[in-house]
Amino acid sequence: MYRVGFAGSGTVARAHAYAIATLPYYYPNLPAVLPTVVASRTREQAREFAQQFRFGEGMAIESLWKRDDVDTIFILGPNHLHHEHFQRTLDCLP
Repeated sequence: MYRVGFAGSGTVARAHAYAIATLPYYYPNLPAVLPTVVASRTREQAREFAQQFRFGEGMAIESLWKRDDVDTIFILGPNHLHHEHFQRTLDCLP
């Protein structure tokens, strides 16, 4: 099983959430992908996204990189934040 986190909860994140939900229909032998956490600029926006797309939790973006229960982070926020989010993700690697 792969536990995924989303850094971003906008239109691109929605597209990725739908795509992840369809994976078992196209690739039935893949390991499960568990939508674990979504993070956004505001905790409320992340919580709404988490509820709508069945993520375990929604939180403010600053908290995402403190998690130790996520295997993969999808960087899905605004383009101008991609480098910062990628760097913060790298900084969390063991």
